[in-house]
Amino acid sequence: MSILILTRQACFSIPEYTLKFSSSAVADTAAFKLLELPPDQRKLVESNPDESSNWSIKGNPDEDAVLCTADKTYTIRSIALSNSDIMATAGDREDTSTDEASYSTSVEVRDQLNEILELVPSVPRLHKLDVLLRGKGYDEGQEGDDDMYMDESEKFTYEEAMATLQASDIELDQGLKKRRVLILNDVCKQVMAWFGDMIDGEWCMDKTAVVREIGLGLLRPYREESVPIDDFLTKWRKSVGDTFESEMSVDLLSGKYLTQTDVLKEPPIVVLTYFPSFQLPIDPAARFTDLFLTRPRWKADEISPFLADIVVDAKERDKFLLKYARAITDAEGIWYTARAKYNG
Repeated sequence: MSILILTRQACFSIPEYTLKFSSSAVADTAAFKLLELPPDQRKLVESNPDESSNWSIKGNPDEDAVLCTADKTYTIRSIALSNSDIMATAGDREDTSTDEASYSTSVEVRDQLNEILELVPSVPRLHKLDVLLRGKGYDEGQEGDDDMYMDESEKFTYEEAMATLQASDIELDQGLKKRRVLILNDVCKQVMAWFGDMIDGEWCMDKTAVVREIGLGLLRPYREESVPIDDFLTKWRKSVGDTFESEMSVDLLSGKYLTQTDVLKEPPIVVLTYFPSFQLPIDPAARFTDLFLTRPRWKADEISPFLADIVVDAKERDKFLLKYARAITDAEGIWYTARAKYNG
């Protein structure tokens, strides 16, 4: 299949050509697709025609196809044309007389196109990575545990990830870094890159990244039970020391925890529970179902972190909120509740 890239340009006049059907018209049927580029990719192609040679279309037969550039992922959507377009290529020049000026060039009709493929910005489809790597994780206290080692048949390589996952190379690398996934045989440099940058052979530590990771490590055990926020902050402060205490902020753990007030305490206290967004369903409808089963109503600043990894931007987030949630205003401000009723 050939994909023809379409960019919006002004119309221009063309000389007359001899139009005829190609001898391969039957074989070429449905062999061509017309792809319309969004403005950012159109500019890249116009400035560098070879840019598209590094693009790839990814997806299994049971998945929607996506187009991956070097750094972005786009869902491919078919838009029907009200009028069919003709795919034609230049044919041979025909000698209609002995006069050179009378030569004419033929145009051969190869196919009829009834749709345009449109590219819609999409989040990278990295949720399958969590499934593919299930059981291959390492946790504290596993040193010397024979179960942590796997044979060659169980290993999942970086090349397999590139071929399997619907994400650009840059988005894949960002996803691996975010999930703390290591590629073997170069472990030290990768861990250092999680928490800083190598500049002229020297490692410059990202203090915020280190403090965040320590905080997450302290929060992870509280999946089934809660921890008073004051107790948690005290442990966190002690773990990072006086030097990095100024970097601490619960906002660093956004999208990884829930807060609630324990009214059984006297006086009532705020408690934290580990609740990472990456463990929620990737499908928007299913995610909202889980969120509203977990909590019947959410404030905007509370629910937004749990939608950040399934939307391209704030506009798409607001569209999902409008579709799956209902806004209610009271004395405390705006709350979001489920449009459908879920039985927990």
